[in-house]
Amino acid sequence: MIKRRSCVLAAIVSLMSASFAHTQDKPTRLTFDVATIRPSKQADRNGGIKALPGGNGYTAQNIPVKLMISLMYKVPMRQITGGPDWLTNDRYNVEAKTDGSYNIDELHTMYQIAC
Repeated sequence: MIKRRSCVLAAIVSLMSASFAHTQDKPTRLTFDVATIRPSKQADRNGGIKALPGGNGYTAQNIPVKLMISLMYKVPMRQITGGPDWLTNDRYNVEAKTDGSYNIDELHTMYQIAC
């Protein structure tokens, strides 16, 4: 239980980090401006994940972490093995917003930072 909370807390901190590198040596770091991650209270297995219109963020409803990892890294779920049971069994709602419009690959990079 503590490990799961630590992972969720780390994901929240990563998503909410709004620091951008503005030096010539480092490229701008892609991060969400604001995000919420909450355990899903839905009893059913239905859910969805999608980029927001205009490339302004991402939303996920009732989605397990394993599916999020599969989609953001473009790896089939069958290739993701091991890990604690909560990766597959526990479901989360995520709302993440950006400071502007980004393409799907940039949004995936932002989401990967959170995982």
